[in-house]
Amino acid sequence: ITNPALGGVLPLVVGLLSAALSSWLAIAWLLRFLQQHSTWVFILYRLGFGVLLLLVSVGGNGG
Repeated sequence: ITNPALGGVLPLVVGLLSAALSSWLAIAWLLRFLQQHSTWVFILYRLGFGVLLLLVSVGGNGG
């Protein structure tokens, strides 16, 4: 942090604040979405992703 080539503390503070703001907005959106919709979208997404991972792991790397 004290190395002048790193830009000082300002980039760290900007990164921390932007991460905090974006995570707060994402959580607020998700909670609002879940109040109005079912969790089936997430269930189907996770099942599909799990099947994809199984297919990739069984298929190997092709060699």
